[in-house]
Amino acid sequence: MSFELDRIRGEVGGMDFTIEDAVKSLLAKGHAIHGYSSGNNERVIKILDSARYSESTPLLGYGVDGTAERALGKALLTYGMREQQKIDAFTVKQFPEAAQGAIAPGRDNSKFDHIVRIGDFALFREGDAVVAASSYGGESGLSPLRVQAHAPLAAIALLVESYNYMGLRVGHLPTLCTRG
Repeated sequence: MSFELDRIRGEVGGMDFTIEDAVKSLLAKGHAIHGYSSGNNERVIKILDSARYSESTPLLGYGVDGTAERALGKALLTYGMREQQKIDAFTVKQFPEAAQGAIAPGRDNSKFDHIVRIGDFALFREGDAVVAASSYGGESGLSPLRVQAHAPLAAIALLVESYNYMGLRVGHLPTLCTRG
């Protein structure tokens, strides 16, 4: 994932951050990350001020790309840019960087990418725990799945490893994509 973000940073202005620090910071403020696949099968990541997804919730960060990891990187960048400019919320048109250099959607590049492509993903803080959740992937595969961990990337990894892929062959896929 680091390689992906290094590439994105270069494309949209060279902002300096680590994924873990950026995500911990936004979760500490009560903000949440939501991911899903668009009608074009692009991965969309939104950062909102609520753990509950709603189209009417103010947009704090936004990224769209062919993989969940690149979309997450772009959402973190637009979140940081919005904060630097002291904007409370924005529209997608205000930050065209959110979709610049987008790569075409492809097959699942990682287990995380698969989860975002199949259904909605959420990452938020609940008390002292970080919660990663999906509407699918629970015991039956079609039921919701919700896990908790002490840190954001640990919660994502636990979700990925607990997810019921319903017989799909994903064992060869990495947890997160770290290549370009």
